[in-house]
Amino acid sequence: MNGFLHDQFTKNMPLEIIMQDQEKAEKIKKLIQEFFEIIGNCKIHVPVDQKVEYLSKLKSKCEQWGLDYANVFGIDQITPYIHVFSAHLYEFFDCFDNLNTFSLQGVERLNELLTRDYFVGSNKKGDYFKDMLRKRICQMLMPLTRTQIAHLREAMSLYDRYDADYEVSDEDEILNINDLEPLSDEEGYVVY
Repeated sequence: MNGFLHDQFTKNMPLEIIMQDQEKAEKIKKLIQEFFEIIGNCKIHVPVDQKVEYLSKLKSKCEQWGLDYANVFGIDQITPYIHVFSAHLYEFFDCFDNLNTFSLQGVERLNELLTRDYFVGSNKKGDYFKDMLRKRICQMLMPLTRTQIAHLREAMSLYDRYDADYEVSDEDEILNINDLEPLSDEEGYVVY
């Protein structure tokens, strides 16, 4: 079941019959209702002169929804989907105006890859998550040409950096564009 039927089933799921804890069932039904309300709010056009106020309200709704979710299910049950929804959905709406075609398919794929890497990997202590992310980011950047990397950097520089207070440790290697050497006459480059 997917699409419209899935939405209808989810919205009208008889949790009061399924669950023994009636109070929790009501809280979950409220979360589901608010989830669909927020998604609906992201699928409308907002006039430019009203966007700042609309984004502020959307951000508050998303953050409150995330807090309510954590209160019902526990903080350890916050998945990448829930994090993106509660902490970043309003940012996507700000960038793309209408999230009618919004999907978390990329987050789902990354979650699948990171889960597999974690259980296959031998480093399950310390900075395992950072190591897995570095590996995946490097794999994504490897096939890019020098021009593509330059365009990517330029595009990233247009947005505020949320990690501006991040300090590089002595152990971190910093990639410098001068470290890139050509592979051939084409625009393929490799890091030495």
